Amino acid sequence: MFVLLSHYSKKSFKKTKFFHFFSNTSRKIDIYSFFPFFSFHFIIAFYQRIFLSFYIHKLMEKLERRNYVKKIIFFILFIGLLSTIFYFSSQTYQQQSLIPLLDSILPKDWIIQHFSFVHFHYGSSEISIQSRGVSHFVEFFIRKAAHFCVYATLAIIAFFIIRMWKSNVFSSILSITLCFLYASSDEIHQHFTGGRTPMWQDVVLDTFGACVGVMLTIFITHFKRKKA
Repeated sequence: MFVLLSHYSKKSFKKTKFFHFFSNTSRKIDIYSFFPFFSFHFIIAFYQRIFLSFYIHKLMEKLERRNYVKKIIFFILFIGLLSTIFYFSSQTYQQQSLIPLLDSILPKDWIIQHFSFVHFHYGSSEISIQSRGVSHFVEFFIRKAAHFCVYATLAIIAFFIIRMWKSNVFSSILSITLCFLYASSDEIHQHFTGGRTPMWQDVVLDTFGACVGVMLTIFITHFKRKKA
């Protein structure tokens, strides 16, 4: 029985096309006839790989160079702004006074008519037109706006510098902390400058400006990435 089955299976296999295709000696597959085709595509793929790696390498070098230049620019801006703050803190009030200029350009009657109701205390000083006069009243707001804007800008620059190595959260906390510490040291510096009064309220204002600057930066960058 087993011999009959094996004989039958051999005969059935010999009848298949598969057997006749490989048993036919006239059909010989010459693998070397495909070699030029394979070698040509191998050379093309090889040179494509080299070109792609070279292009990626050059692109990475360009990005690194751009990041290096960006780091230098931000560091220069940061040091320059710190130096500017220190320079103005070294000046006396008389050297920084805007009163002569404001006296010549302000429409005093219009300001009295529209802002005479403003009355509050900042530190130990009363801020109002009645107690300070129009020019000193306007100068107060110019000075405090300068505090706010300068430290907001300082925090933004510090944020971008730190973010090159750290996350957004860490960069935000550290940049605001640096602004707070520098604002505190700036008020201490003003204690030794004639005609200047150190105030903790200015430190709070400077730190608040830094917080607003960082939050605006995070919001704008997030919005741009989401839009892109």
